[in-house]
Amino acid sequence: TIGLCSAKEKAESKNSYHKNESARIAFLGVPMHNLRSNYFTNDLLAEKMDAPEDAIDEVFSKNFFTLLEKACTRTNKMEAVYCCCEDAQSILKTVDFIEEGDGIKSDFSTVPAESIDALLEKTMADYIVLIDQYYVKKEGYPYNNISHIISYSVYDENRTIVSQGRHHFTSLDMDELSRYNKQFSKAAHKLIAKIGS
Repeated sequence: TIGLCSAKEKAESKNSYHKNESARIAFLGVPMHNLRSNYFTNDLLAEKMDAPEDAIDEVFSKNFFTLLEKACTRTNKMEAVYCCCEDAQSILKTVDFIEEGDGIKSDFSTVPAESIDALLEKTMADYIVLIDQYYVKKEGYPYNNISHIISYSVYDENRTIVSQGRHHFTSLDMDELSRYNKQFSKAAHKLIAKIGS
């Protein structure tokens, strides 16, 4: 969650990050409608993930954020902030999502500039990270494995795409998310690789 601080504190804090050539990332997580499956219904996903049905997006996002935060810490040049404020919700409601095969890409051109500015000011962030999709796909014959597809986008303060990609891995069954943390961690490292490069 995001705390509030004075304008002076925000300016001093953000200046210190730039002084040390560090970057701050505002993490929005995955929208509920983009955590999906071609086989599991939401109640089954919730059961498999050991999560409340109405909060599977939040459970996934917080789990992924923990690993993203660790990845940022290892670089010594980044910090991640988890966003669940009104400004973050405002962005998620206006962003456009484009389906491409099994993937989904976000498009920030539909997001009002004032929404971006408000979030970046409140978080003192330089970049916004969005998990465009977490797709759980049953495939093979007869459905003998599961593909996990994580699509992500990184935007700068001008709504320009810094990085956009996906991470794919397979498992024999759907299980609680912590069992996939090694793969989620790989996705987090891929996601931040181009930030500041």
